[in-house]
Amino acid sequence: MNDFERTFVKSFNESFNESNTLALAYRLKQSRFVPQFIDVLVDSGNPDLYMGIECKSISVEKGASALYFKQHFTTDKKGIPKSKGYLSFSGKQGGGDS
Repeated sequence: MNDFERTFVKSFNESFNESNTLALAYRLKQSRFVPQFIDVLVDSGNPDLYMGIECKSISVEKGASALYFKQHFTTDKKGIPKSKGYLSFSGKQGGGDS
């Protein structure tokens, strides 16, 4: 998964560089002992470009055919995704139904 996230971040940053867009994508530090709210953060003064991205993968070889919310997303005791907690702590607003 780390290779995918690195490639994802590199692609974002190359695109920003080519289009002279003031934005930066980076991977958030991941540690066994420190909770990670999201995998990739795109930061910019432009609120349309500010985003957090949670990367997920499934193994078709192991029989997976889809992502399932309860199985693939970590939630707190109330069932709220950790990414929503990140929004609360950072003072940001989420898209969609958040």
